[in-house]
Amino acid sequence: MDEGSRRESNVVLFLDTNMLFDFRPLNEIDRTRVLGAKEVRLVLCSPVLDELDEKKYDPKTAQRARAAISQLKRIAGGEGHVREGVRLSTITDQEDPEANRDVGIIRRALDYAKEHLDRRVLVISDDFNMRVRCKTKHMESMELAEKWRKPVEDEKSKGVRLLSDWF
Repeated sequence: MDEGSRRESNVVLFLDTNMLFDFRPLNEIDRTRVLGAKEVRLVLCSPVLDELDEKKYDPKTAQRARAAISQLKRIAGGEGHVREGVRLSTITDQEDPEANRDVGIIRRALDYAKEHLDRRVLVISDDFNMRVRCKTKHMESMELAEKWRKPVEDEKSKGVRLLSDWF
């Protein structure tokens, strides 16, 4: 999407987990400018929250999951304020989780869009398959530009950093 190509009043973004793991913290990205919107609501739904909870115990993803959860707790403590014009909310439900989390996120975004016809609703993901699924369900989706991605930490630099923590 071209940054600032059109000005909309309300845009709602359903976040995929990779937006919390692989991209800069939520408050560092000016989504109002990226989307050309006056207000942006970021939404975390049950499948993403469930995945975060699971990944905090996996040795391969625990650090990123715990950092994401910490970030979300800070935002929640600030009553959902992410930055000027951007708020975060959660949508949780009691339904059994879908076999595929992407499908669950898309279904919840579609349900939300049906109830909020005055808002532009999108799924934001770095997952190509997620965006393909969105297209087949007629759900608008987008990915963030590479400039918003966290720097990649290779295994060698990660090992050096971990060793330096010991000294």
